[in-house]
Amino acid sequence: MKHFAHYCFLLVLTIVCIGCFFFVYPFVTLSLDDYCRATWDVNNYVFNVKEWYFHHNGRYTNAILTSLPIYEKPIMQFSLITLFVINITALFYFITSLFLVAFNHIDFKFVFLTSILILSSIISFMPDIQSYLYWIAGATVYSFSASLILFISGLLIRAVSFKKTLILALLIILLIGSSELYIIAVSFGLMVKQIAVFLSSKKLSYKVLFLQLIAVISSLAVYLSPGTSNRHGLMKSGGKFLASIYHSVTESLSFSFQILFSLEGFFLIAIFMALSLILHRENPSRKISLSGILVFSISAIILMTVVFILYYAAGFFVERDGRVGNVITLIVILLLFLNIFTQMRYLICKNIVVNAIPLTYLYLTLALAFVGCIYNSTNYRLIYTEISQNNFLEREKSIEKRDLLIRQAVINNDEVLTLSLLKESKLLPDNNYLITEELWLEGCLLEYYNKVYQADFKQIKITK
Repeated sequence: MKHFAHYCFLLVLTIVCIGCFFFVYPFVTLSLDDYCRATWDVNNYVFNVKEWYFHHNGRYTNAILTSLPIYEKPIMQFSLITLFVINITALFYFITSLFLVAFNHIDFKFVFLTSILILSSIISFMPDIQSYLYWIAGATVYSFSASLILFISGLLIRAVSFKKTLILALLIILLIGSSELYIIAVSFGLMVKQIAVFLSSKKLSYKVLFLQLIAVISSLAVYLSPGTSNRHGLMKSGGKFLASIYHSVTESLSFSFQILFSLEGFFLIAIFMALSLILHRENPSRKISLSGILVFSISAIILMTVVFILYYAAGFFVERDGRVGNVITLIVILLLFLNIFTQMRYLICKNIVVNAIPLTYLYLTLALAFVGCIYNSTNYRLIYTEISQNNFLEREKSIEKRDLLIRQAVINNDEVLTLSLLKESKLLPDNNYLITEELWLEGCLLEYYNKVYQADFKQIKITK
C-alpha cells in the first residue's frame, strides 16, 4: 500500500509538472522556418537533403529530418510529441545509468522522481520554451540533439560492450549531424572515458578509439561541407579562435551565475541537495566515489566547449535568450545536479559529512524548494494562465477566421494578402509580423499560402 501511494504521488507530480505541456500540442501551428520547408516536394526528398547539405549547412541529420513530410498539422504535432517523449526517455535512461553505477540497488521510484524534478527544473529555467517544445524546426535540432547527448552520456557512464559500442557509434553520428554544438564535448567525453579505462585496466580501449574515430569523421563531415562554408560566409563575426576561448570562459561563468545566484537558483540548489541526501540515505551506495573537484573540472570544460563552438561559429552569444539559451540552460542544470550528487556522495563516503538529517525534514525541504521553484517559474505561470484563460482555444478561433479571409482573398483574386496577427498567446506567438524584418520569411509565407490555397498572391501584409 505504501508503494502504491508513492507511485500515485509520482503520477500526480508528472501530470501537474509535465503533463500540462502536452495540453498545448493540439494547438501548435507552423512558425518561421517551417513555412519554407512545408512547400518542399517529398518526391524530391533526396534532392532536398543534398540541397540542404551543400547549400544551407552541414547538419546532415537535420537535413534528413527536416526534409521529411512532417509539416501537415497532425503529423507535425505528433512529431513534436514524439520528440518530447524521446527527451523524457533519454533523461530517464541517463539517470538510471548514473544510479546503477552509484548504488548497489536502486528503487526505480527514485529514478522517476529524480527525472521529473530535473526535467521540471529545466523547463522552469528555459528562456524560450516554445522553440524547444512547439517549433518543429527548432525541436528537430535542439530537443533531438539533447536527447542524443543524454543517451550517449548514459551509455558512456557504464561499461562499454561491443553491442553498446555500435549503438554509441550510431548515436554519435546522429548527434554531430544534428548539432555542431556538441562536437568538442563528445570528443572530450570520449577522452575522459579512455583515461578512466586506462587507469583501471592499464591499457587503451579499442572500442573507445573506434568511437573517437567516428566522432572525428562525423565532425569533418559537418565542418567540411559546402553548406557549412556558406553559413560561415554569412557570419563574418565568427571564426575568431582566441576571442572564442576567452568568451567561452567568461560567458560560461556569467550564464551559470545568472541561474545560480537568483531566488529560483536558491530553490534549485536546495532541491538537488535534499534529493541527493535522500538518495544516499534510501539506497545502498557502492564504495566508490569521484572527487568533487574532478567532476567540477570536467563539467566546466564541457560547458565551455559548447559556448566556444557558439562563439566561434557566430561571433556572439546572447545570454538567457532563445533556443541556444535553452541548450545552455539544460546543460548547466544537468551539470549542477551531477556535481551536487557526486559531491554529497564523496563527502558521505569519506565520512566528512554524516547524513544524519531525518528523512522527514529532507522530504519537507525538497517539497518546499520544488514548490518555490515552480511557483516562481515564468514558464509554469504562463502555461497555467493560458490554459485557465482559454487563450489556446481563442487562438484556434482566430486561425479559423484567418483561413476564411484567405479563401475570400482567393475568390476575389487579390494580389495582396492582408492578414491580422493571431490571438495573442505568449507560449505560441504568431511570428508572422517578422516579415517586415526578415525578407526571406515573406517569400516563404507567399510560397506556402499560394501552394496550400492554390492562389497567386504577390505580396503579404501583416496588420496588428
